[in-house]
Amino acid sequence: DDNGRRIDDNGRRIDDNGRRIDELFALFTPVKKQLEDQGGRTYAVEAIQRAQQEQIDDQGRRLQGQFAEVNGQFANINGQMLQTRNQVTGLQGQFSNINGQVSNINGQILQTRNQVAENRASLVELRNTTEATVSGLQNGMS
Repeated sequence: DDNGRRIDDNGRRIDDNGRRIDELFALFTPVKKQLEDQGGRTYAVEAIQRAQQEQIDDQGRRLQGQFAEVNGQFANINGQMLQTRNQVTGLQGQFSNINGQVSNINGQILQTRNQVAENRASLVELRNTTEATVSGLQNGMS
């Protein structure tokens, strides 16, 4: 034809090997359809994979949020444990002070017992001295 394409006797386009172009298109149509179908399936598979990946990403974000929440709870627990330790340390200090006071009281009780024993001894000595004096006076009067 005028555009440099080859034409057969019936006016149909042909390739360099003499095959009609419409026959070639007819040969490629099933292949084209198969490729289009495959492309559609590939697109559908890719869409499913993208949706699954989005679900996985959402689950990952939820898990990260849950981990953050658990970590916060652990931080609270650690804070409470530290507070409890400090309270125990404070109580241990108070018990130590009380033990010191009990020791002081026990020392005062011991000191008081010793003074009572000394006072008894002094009273016995005073009684003996008084009895001797009274006896001597009685003997001297007779």
